[in-house]
Amino acid sequence: MKPRFREINMAPHVIYFFVTLLFSSFFFNTFSQRQMESLDRGLVAVSTGGNNVFLSWRMFGNDPSDIAFNVYRGTTKVNSSPITTSTNLIDSSGSLTAKYSVRAIINGIEHTTDKEVSVWSSNVLTINLQRPSNIYAPNDINVGDLDGDGEYELVVKYEPNNTKDNSQSGIVDKVYLHAYKLNGKCLWKIDLGVNIRGGAHYTQHQVYDYDGDGFAEVVCKTAPGTKDGTGTFLRLGPAANDNDNADYRNSGGYILTGPEYLTVFEGKTGKELATVNYVPARGSSLKADWGDDYGNRVDRYNSTTAWLDGKRPSIVFQRGYYYRLTCAAWDWCDGKLTQRWLIDSRKTPGYSSMNDQGNHSIMAADADNDGK
Repeated sequence: MKPRFREINMAPHVIYFFVTLLFSSFFFNTFSQRQMESLDRGLVAVSTGGNNVFLSWRMFGNDPSDIAFNVYRGTTKVNSSPITTSTNLIDSSGSLTAKYSVRAIINGIEHTTDKEVSVWSSNVLTINLQRPSNIYAPNDINVGDLDGDGEYELVVKYEPNNTKDNSQSGIVDKVYLHAYKLNGKCLWKIDLGVNIRGGAHYTQHQVYDYDGDGFAEVVCKTAPGTKDGTGTFLRLGPAANDNDNADYRNSGGYILTGPEYLTVFEGKTGKELATVNYVPARGSSLKADWGDDYGNRVDRYNSTTAWLDGKRPSIVFQRGYYYRLTCAAWDWCDGKLTQRWLIDSRKTPGYSSMNDQGNHSIMAADADNDGK
């Protein structure tokens, strides 16, 4: 679940966001049985000039249909009657020094407020970043409550300036993941190592609280040489006895040999929690298995989070398209990463229609309205 931002500028070391509908949650058809994130209301207060302050907050997917809200400036209630038709308002008697809070009203009872928030002086939030070096720029960003405080943090992928499309050869520098709070504090840094290639199609990290403990996890493809957020090489599962000094890049910069992993990292610290072999493996017959022999189609990835059983979130990683398309679903529960299923357009009966298809993104939806 991502906060909805419109990006208006991106300098190499600073991220700027223009607020449109801040921190809105996805809405689902069945909520009571579904494991969701434990978030606060995400109240944001933005000065719009003069004494006007725009306020916007989060409505949860499992909120009752008759929920209402009260908004407070300090101890003064801003709205004259409970708000029932929106999750935003403008306080025409506000100020830059005011503090605001929002309280939900459920079954006629006003619930305890989240913490007060200060007013932004403009509609731009500036976050100073810690680039790995001056050849790096922030790229994809996912959000999740990494430290259990009810607020979203940002997991930023850094790509070097020599990244390549899968169709292009060339040696590429390493890729990094950094976690930031919205005040700019860096929680941890993950170094994916030389055996994860930089480029738009390679690293598709997922961030969500998969086991329901109140802390989001980070999941992505890894390899020998990957260091977790504590600065330690991967050491669990198949990574326990690998060669972290190995460089599997060939003369064209492609990585077509060597171990491939899927790793779950702790959101709060970036520590490795579990590592398994990546499914499906690339194999040794690239032309026959994936449609070309130089590493284009085999290393095109997508990922998403989906409630496949209607109750718990699962991790879905897709590998390959334009020839062979595969999807593997994983569950993270009780400290174990367990494969739920694997679909392979070339091998799984009933899925051959996906052969030779492809897209640069993937999305999960309850298309048949069965809650899954």
